Amino acid sequence: MNLPDTVVFLTWLSQHDGRIQVTDAEVEIWQHTLSVIPTANVKNAALEHYRLNEKDKPSPKGIRKIAIEERDRALAKQSALTAGPTVKSPSGFKDSDPERWDALVLKGRDDHRASLRARGITPHNETCPYHEATPKRVAFSMPK
Repeated sequence: MNLPDTVVFLTWLSQHDGRIQVTDAEVEIWQHTLSVIPTANVKNAALEHYRLNEKDKPSPKGIRKIAIEERDRALAKQSALTAGPTVKSPSGFKDSDPERWDALVLKGRDDHRASLRARGITPHNETCPYHEATPKRVAFSMPK
């Protein structure tokens, strides 16, 4: 918000609220406080101030705070509506090196079974009558 916009804004604000004076000092204080806020946002913040509390005199700090909150709320809403980054397929390694993938899966299976046996637990596929002791390479095996 530049100096001429600040004068216009304070004139507009003083037409509604007689407690606001358009003096050189007031203009300078308001302009310095609201210099980084766009003019339209400042006016909306003033309207929001009066909607929330009609009795309190608007201050540069209060109007700036409301304008920043409205800006952050708008940015958060836009961010929520924007799609996130594209996630690479988690099966990319499996597709790029299937032999190594299968070897790692088998090694993981064997390591898991060995850790079960080390704790005195018999692996499920060795005790269940519906599963083979050495199952075929499938993700899910149905009972026979």
